[in-house]
Amino acid sequence: MVSLFYIISLGIVGASFMVISTPNPVYSVFWLVIAFVNAAVMIISLGLNYIGLIFIIVYVGAIAILFLFVIMLIQQPNKVDSQDHSHFLPVGLSVIFLFYSLLTNSPKYLSNPVIGSRTNIGAIGNHLYTTYYELVLVASLVLLVAMVGAILLAKQPNTPFLYTSHGIRSLRGIQRNTNTTYR
Repeated sequence: MVSLFYIISLGIVGASFMVISTPNPVYSVFWLVIAFVNAAVMIISLGLNYIGLIFIIVYVGAIAILFLFVIMLIQQPNKVDSQDHSHFLPVGLSVIFLFYSLLTNSPKYLSNPVIGSRTNIGAIGNHLYTTYYELVLVASLVLLVAMVGAILLAKQPNTPFLYTSHGIRSLRGIQRNTNTTYR
């Protein structure tokens, strides 16, 4: 089990390094997806099935694909920046030290009698859809508005809109000719 943890950790670190070192942004998003999947596998192997699946759905299914669509919509040529980024080294080392200190000083487990009596998915689902159902509805409406806004922003000026497309005109034509008989 410990060797699996080390293998997955090396996969996360390697994929994360490839994200920042690859000059092509499409390949960078690909390595980001691999890092997210490795992190989700690690979370699932620790017994947190629901959190691991949500990690895959949210990060891989939404954020990484959104990055990929933004890269494709921008359509800029590959620009490799050859500036010296060594001034970011102290910030990176301080972040690594912070994570290391949090991992070594944190308690090994947190006990909660309500969550401990059920499975992870059952406890989180029950609590989420009974206590916080209003927030789930608000979050779904925010995501719907964001999706509609993204569709309207991505719409090209020369493309027909939803109601003027060929399929809607043909449906309107069918509705006008309902009295005709087909032979």
